[in-house]
Amino acid sequence: VVEETIEQKIEQGQLDDDDFYKKLNEETGDAVQPYHKYIAVVNADGDNFGKYVQNLKADKQKLREFSEELIKYGKKAKDLIEAYGGASVYIGGDDLLFFAPVVSRDTDGQRKTIFDLIRALDNCFYDHFPPDRTPLSLSYGISFTYYKYPLNEALLESYGLLQQVKENGTHQDKKKHPNKNAIAFKVLKHSGQFFEAVIDKAKPDKQAGEWKYPGESLYQQFSELVSGEIEKEGFINSLTHNMAFFQELFGELLLNVVDETEVEKGEHAIDQLFENNLNESIHKEAANKKFIQQVVAFIKTVYAHLRKVPDEAYTDEQGNSTPHQLKSEDALKIIYSALRFVHFVRSTNQNKPKQHV
Repeated sequence: VVEETIEQKIEQGQLDDDDFYKKLNEETGDAVQPYHKYIAVVNADGDNFGKYVQNLKADKQKLREFSEELIKYGKKAKDLIEAYGGASVYIGGDDLLFFAPVVSRDTDGQRKTIFDLIRALDNCFYDHFPPDRTPLSLSYGISFTYYKYPLNEALLESYGLLQQVKENGTHQDKKKHPNKNAIAFKVLKHSGQFFEAVIDKAKPDKQAGEWKYPGESLYQQFSELVSGEIEKEGFINSLTHNMAFFQELFGELLLNVVDETEVEKGEHAIDQLFENNLNESIHKEAANKKFIQQVVAFIKTVYAHLRKVPDEAYTDEQGNSTPHQLKSEDALKIIYSALRFVHFVRSTNQNKPKQHV
C-alpha cells in the first residue's frame, strides 16, 4: 500500500493522503477507523528534577549515578515508545517528545491505548527512581490531532498542555496540581470540536514486582474507564445523555460537605441516581452495567480529588473566588472528557464500539 500510494505518488509529484487510506481500506476490508487518522503528540517533563539535582551537586558520585540512571531510562523509554508503534523525536534527561498512534497492539495482540504506554513509561521511570526514595515523577501534555492538522500547531498544543500541569498558578501551594505528576490531554476533532482534561496521577506502590497506582486514585480510575468493556451501538451517547439530566446534583452532593458522614450520604445518593435513572435495556447489558459501575466510581473519585484542592487555587487575580462553582465545572469537564475519550477510541465507521485496531 505504501509503495503504490505514497512512494509512486511522491515520484510523480501528485501525492494525495486520502489515496493512502482509500487503498488501505480496500486491502484490509474497511478496517481503517476514525481514530486511525489521529496522531498523539506527547511532551513529557520530569517533576522536581531541578531541586533534586541541586541537592546532589555536593556529592559527585551520587550525581554521576543519577546521570547514569537517566541515560538507562532514556534508552528503555525509546524502546517502549517504538514497541508501541511511536516515534521518538527527543529523549534527553527528564524530557521526552514523541509521536504515537492513539491505539496500538502489543506483541501478544492485546489492544493498548496511548495511556497504557504512559503507564509503561511511568513504571520504567519508577524502576530507576523509586518513589519511596526520590520526590521525582513525570508529567505529560498530549495533543490528539487529525493527520492533516498542522504539525507545528499540534506540537505547540502538546507543550501548552504540559504547562497547564507544570505552571498552573502563581504559588506552588495554590496550584490545582501542586505535586505536578499529572497528564493534560486534548482531543481536537477534524470537525473543530474538542474536549480536554487534566488527570492527576498518584505515587504508585510496588506490588508483586510491579508499580501500581492506588485503586482509588484518579488516574487508576481513569485507566480502568478507558480500558473498560462496552456493548451496543450508541451506549456512551445514551449514558451521557441520561447523566445530563442529573449532573448538577453531583456537586451538590459531593462538594457541599463538611465531614465524612455527609460524603458517605452523598455517594450513596449518587448510586441511587444512577440506579433509578439508567434502567433501560441498554444499561442492563452485562458489560454496560459493569462500565456504569466504573463511571460511578470515577465520579466519586473526581469529586474526592477536587475536595482536596485548596479553594485558593480557584481565586482569580482580583481576589474573586467561586470555588464551588469552578470545582463543579472542572469535575464535569474531567468526567465527560473521559467518557468522550472512551467513545473516541471505540468509534468505528459504523459507530459500533468493538475491539479492533
